[in-house]
Formats: sequence, structure tokens, C-alpha cells
Amino acid sequence: MKFIRQISYIALIFTLSSCISRGDSISPLITIVSPPNGSVQNVQRPIVTGYAMDDEGIVSIIVNGQDILLSDLLVNERGKKLINFAFEPQNQGEGSFAANIEVVDINGRSSIFPYELLIDQTPPTVDLIEVTALGGNRLRVHGIARDNDFVKSITIAGTSILFRASKEYQFKADVDFSSDMTLVVKDNAGNETSVPLNP
Repeated sequence: MKFIRQISYIALIFTLSSCISRGDSISPLITIVSPPNGSVQNVQRPIVTGYAMDDEGIVSIIVNGQDILLSDLLVNERGKKLINFAFEPQNQGEGSFAANIEVVDINGRSSIFPYELLIDQTPPTVDLIEVTALGGNRLRVHGIARDNDFVKSITIAGTSILFRASKEYQFKADVDFSSDMTLVVKDNAGNETSVPLNP
């Protein structure tokens, strides 16, 4: 719904601007839909999607020097005021991807959107220091979780540990025995490590 409202709002601006007799003075608008700019993803071959809008029409969408409107899928979109586009980052596997996305309208006005994406497929690590059975059907779990980016969540036997996301976090918790005695650690990209808890 947010995407639809945004499109409707910008379309209204273009409609109102067309009622005024003047030259083209609005640079193209560029919006990335997915993955968000600056995000961390754990997929090996991400597809970047977005849209470009201009009140006069768009003739080029250039990603790191290559005009993707020359591709077979988008060549018929050239000249339209709204173009949905997608591209696949050139480098695959782990690491950062950066691109300058430039959109040019029919009058030569352009906008540049600096885009960055981090691919992280390395799961977090867990070092268990203590797993001790306590009285009253309870278990004490003590350990350290680490990640190359950020440890985002730690769940012990279904109980979430509250902490601020960080590269390393030392935890200690007393939990009730349950049917799922597992320690699960997730990082910022969604990678996870599961460790069975055996006192």
C-alpha cells in the first residue's frame, strides 16, 4: 500500500506540473524497492528492483556504465514516464556491491542514485561455556555468539535473549526444559546457527 500511495502522489505532481506551460525542470526520480539500499542479504544472486519516474519521459537507466534499457526486456520501455526496472549485481558471492544508478530523461536531465548492498552468507558462531542442569527442571546456558557482521538474535529453548545487536555477545540465561532444547543464533543477514543443548 505504501508503494501504491507513493506512486499515486508522484503521479499527481506530474499531472499538476503538466498544466503549467514551462520547460522541463524536474530531474528523474529513482526509487529502489528491493533489496533496500545499504541492506545486508544472504542470497547468492540477488535481483535489485526499483522504478524510475519523470514528467517528460525516460531514455536511459544506466547502472555502472551500462544502459539496462538496451536489454531485450526493457527496450520497449524507453520514453515512458514510469519504468519498473531490475538488474543483477555483476559480482556474485559474498562481499559488497556498489553501483551508481543514473536515470536520464528525454531532455538530458539526469539523477544519480548511489546504491550499496552487502552479501553475507557466513553463519554466526557459538562457543558454549557452560550448560548445566539446575533444580526445578531448569537449565543454565552460558556462551558467546560471534558474527562477521552483527549477531541479531539469540534464542535458547524458545526463549529470546534481549540484547543490542553486536559482532560479539556473551550471554547467560536460566531457562525451563522444553521439547526443543536448542540454541539458535541469527545474524543481520538471516544466516543462523543451531546448537543442541545437552547438559
